[in-house]
Amino acid sequence: MDVIELKAWVDAHVREVDAIAAQESISNAPYLKQLQADRELSKQRMLHWLQHGSESNTSLIPEKHYITNPIKRFWQEVRGIFN
Repeated sequence: MDVIELKAWVDAHVREVDAIAAQESISNAPYLKQLQADRELSKQRMLHWLQHGSESNTSLIPEKHYITNPIKRFWQEVRGIFN
């Protein structure tokens, strides 16, 4: 194997790894967005409780659901337990 073939193989491998990483990034986007939304919701609820005390009603704070598949939502909650 000469240097040109080796360089071509390495370049092809790097492109393949980059493509797989890009695909995973796209498929993980809803999960990451949901984690961010859940964190923000938790923060909003805490601030609401601090401001309004016993008169607070956190059901008025809107929730965002980026993951609509119930099985995926369940799996996300299971993953959240172990994180």
